[in-house]
Amino acid sequence: MEKTIIIGYGTGRCGTKSLATFLSMQPQPACHVTHEGLPMSWYPAVANMRDTMTMLESYPGHFVGDVGFYWINHLDYLFEKYPEAKVINIYRDDDETINSFCSRVRLKKLNGKNYNRGGWYDYPFDSDSDTDQDIVRTIYRYRYLEKIVAMKYPGKIFCLRLDLFNNMAHMARLLEWIGFERPYHLEPCHEHRT
Repeated sequence: MEKTIIIGYGTGRCGTKSLATFLSMQPQPACHVTHEGLPMSWYPAVANMRDTMTMLESYPGHFVGDVGFYWINHLDYLFEKYPEAKVINIYRDDDETINSFCSRVRLKKLNGKNYNRGGWYDYPFDSDSDTDQDIVRTIYRYRYLEKIVAMKYPGKIFCLRLDLFNNMAHMARLLEWIGFERPYHLEPCHEHRT
């Protein structure tokens, strides 16, 4: 049985983790979707896409995938090698996204720590200062990339607004578009938080 590749991307702090959780809850056929679970780089020249995709295809289940901010820079390779891949752009309101990033950075600094980017080590912040202005510029740069990708691949990307994430009719349309069979596991899994 050929696997269905599911890829999700968004700025971060926009529901990517909730999307991966929601997709992994789908019972049949088996589904395995990780959140930033692959050793990916933001920069396409650094990423070893063949090895990454081999790892992704080794996941158990018929529906396999990963959701992470970095995928936006790897869609050319993905659509060239996997033209039937199901790609989801999760989108949160700009102000909410920026406020979420900024509040997280401030919280870390209040605790006497630098913002630990974890898997975000090569996310393209303008500098290592992580100021509010750096974050705003970074989010708007990402939005620009989202527009370019949407124009380059019309009809190939499902745009999912975070404010519709707990709308079960909308989420059922997403699952149908991916190719899941009913009955779906429809349960809200995104709490509104900053």
